[in-house]
Amino acid sequence: MNQHLLEITITAGPSAGQRVRVNHSPATFGRGMDNALVIDLQTVSRVHGEIRYEDDRWVVANLSKNGTRLNRRVIGRKPRPLSDNDQIVVGNQPVMTVALREGEGDGPTVAAAETKDVGTANAAPPRPGMSPRTKLWLAILGFWVTVFGVAFFVSSGADSGATRTGPSVPMLTDQEIAKAIRAPLPKQEASPRTAANHFDEAEAFYGMINADPQNAFRALFAYKTALSFAYSDDFIDDRDDWGGKPVADLAVAQKNYIELEAQLIDDVQRLYKDAHGKLMDRRHGEAKLAFEKVFKLYNDPQNPIYKNALKQRDLARQRQDAKK
Repeated sequence: MNQHLLEITITAGPSAGQRVRVNHSPATFGRGMDNALVIDLQTVSRVHGEIRYEDDRWVVANLSKNGTRLNRRVIGRKPRPLSDNDQIVVGNQPVMTVALREGEGDGPTVAAAETKDVGTANAAPPRPGMSPRTKLWLAILGFWVTVFGVAFFVSSGADSGATRTGPSVPMLTDQEIAKAIRAPLPKQEASPRTAANHFDEAEAFYGMINADPQNAFRALFAYKTALSFAYSDDFIDDRDDWGGKPVADLAVAQKNYIELEAQLIDDVQRLYKDAHGKLMDRRHGEAKLAFEKVFKLYNDPQNPIYKNALKQRDLARQRQDAKK
């Protein structure tokens, strides 16, 4: 069936002028070299945003506390659909231009992991082949890496805590953590009064974040609860949900909670990586305490982050006990 293919032109940074056809979903963009779309600017985060194909259309989502705009409109909690000639903007600088092309097929390949450069003057030249000497040194290096890898595996096998205490718990990726924190709460029967009450609760917690870091989660959770009782997902578009509060005040609040959500994502990702690193280093006592920090910071027992961190904490405790 006919569908739109997506072609991105990068308009900022060293790759400006490069055109990339996006043939997989999702495709991240940011300053990091492991992104499908690399935009090497100081204002761009390492993984700044994501372009994906959902509900038969292309959309763009913000993943950075620095914020992203589509043309002149801020991308909030929900992704925004892409149209032909749209500009994706970071700060005050357009970084990408969107072009939709007619094509055949059923949509992008979800599991694919490559982008197709349709060719520009800025495309990198092909790398020359390796010399025989380089190949020899790489072969020697590979041999010793294998030797040391086998030795490490044999020595670490003596620590049979993983065998005695059951299989390891899968580690959450940064993308999974971000998705879990951004997930909205289930919609409730619309109630403007209830929505306004939870919004006021969120504002109270927001004003006490410096007194207790856990108030950051409490403020965001109360804000999401308010949205679940509102008629719309964007309270600026429906003032009746919020007791007739001035639009300017609501716009400031929305910006505050978008930034708070991004900060929580960064904090949880950092604490989770630190805890998992301690677990992999077999510092089980430190790992147990580190995972407790994760689920205490994001204290929602129904959230995948809380459930995973709790299982990781229990695994660290079991391995610590097995060594005694």
